[in-house]
Amino acid sequence: MKFDRDSLEKINIYTLRNVAREIGVKSPTSLTKPLLIEEILQIQSGQSKPSQPSKRGRPIKNSLEDRTTENYVSIRDKEAIKKEFIDKILKEIENRLYDIL
Repeated sequence: MKFDRDSLEKINIYTLRNVAREIGVKSPTSLTKPLLIEEILQIQSGQSKPSQPSKRGRPIKNSLEDRTTENYVSIRDKEAIKKEFIDKILKEIENRLYDIL
């Protein structure tokens, strides 16, 4: 998956570190967000070689597939979904009350 600077800047630091691990950035936890973005872009463009993943340390908690920007639902979207759900429930309650009366 190819990333551009704008999409990388929107990702939080924890997800960005997972992206960096998948791409081959060496020691992504020791780099700041701007440096991580630069490293990722350099590896994607071929200016740097990806490092080999280390077998040491704790396994990664989340895979990259679960944490891409396409899979995230923004807070605004969550609020809209919640409102839509509540509206459906209220409409159903209203319909049942009309049936009873």
